[in-house]
Amino acid sequence: MSSQSLKVHVEFGELKANFEGNADEVVKALLQFIMKAYPNLESLSKFTFAPDYLEILNDISDSVKITADAQLVLVRRDFPADQAIGLALLGANVAYKLGKLENDELSVESLCKIMGKAPKTIQNTLVEMVKEGIVDRSSRGAYVLTPVGIMQVHEAAKSLSNAEKSQRGGEG
Repeated sequence: MSSQSLKVHVEFGELKANFEGNADEVVKALLQFIMKAYPNLESLSKFTFAPDYLEILNDISDSVKITADAQLVLVRRDFPADQAIGLALLGANVAYKLGKLENDELSVESLCKIMGKAPKTIQNTLVEMVKEGIVDRSSRGAYVLTPVGIMQVHEAAKSLSNAEKSQRGGEG
């Protein structure tokens, strides 16, 4: 099996750099270059919300899966409605960012298939989630997570993932 190498050329004003290696090494070196080229970026990055999709993917992978034919699946069907909707929408958001879905919106019908819950339950829960600013309704009538929703659902998923890992570790 051959390992793939990533090559990146960067220019920032008079500064120029080339990076080559595996993706993780190149991204790390690129970020270090950017921090040196633009020192205020570190301060700005502490203030700016930019989801870490690799971290999110790791934190939701025990709860949400995507099939080869781009269908989202919840691993368990016993999540409360709001948690299941959040996980499904976060899964759609990540799958969209990774190029696995055409958009990050899910309709009530799609959520019914993914969650195995009644449309009325999903609709009532979505109304509350919209009021709380976690979810937005798109112009096509489907639903997407807001930036606040991405943060909140990711934190809940991270807590769930950590609890499940700790429980598995304790069963040894």
